[in-house]
Amino acid sequence: SPDGRYVAFDSRAGEESQVVVRAFPSGPGRWQVTTDGGEAPRWTRNGREIVYRSSGKLLAVSVAQQGGEPSFGEPQELFQDTMLLSGPRRPGYAVAPDGQSVLLAEPTGRPSPPTIRVVLNWLAEYSR
Repeated sequence: SPDGRYVAFDSRAGEESQVVVRAFPSGPGRWQVTTDGGEAPRWTRNGREIVYRSSGKLLAVSVAQQGGEPSFGEPQELFQDTMLLSGPRRPGYAVAPDGQSVLLAEPTGRPSPPTIRVVLNWLAEYSR
């Protein structure tokens, strides 16, 4: 969280990941934020929302402090996009500092293979 008191992460205890918040760096408190799955949580800069993806959707949950502990609202769908589907090459995303827009990293196809350069007779080549 922006104030450094909590950390949000996705945890796989069963078949699907759920977004969980925990006191940071230690202390009592662990709260499951989602019930229908969620991953890749991001705090908004003001700390009033956690944004996460689930089943091709980007959702947000409001965060409030009540009695020294965080409380979480109902998930609100922000938008749907096939780029948000889970998978081994899922793109990253970032929430803008003002919390009003989201940047999605669009994959550009297969990554280009690394370039390998072989230098023969390197001692003669580099000692000139």
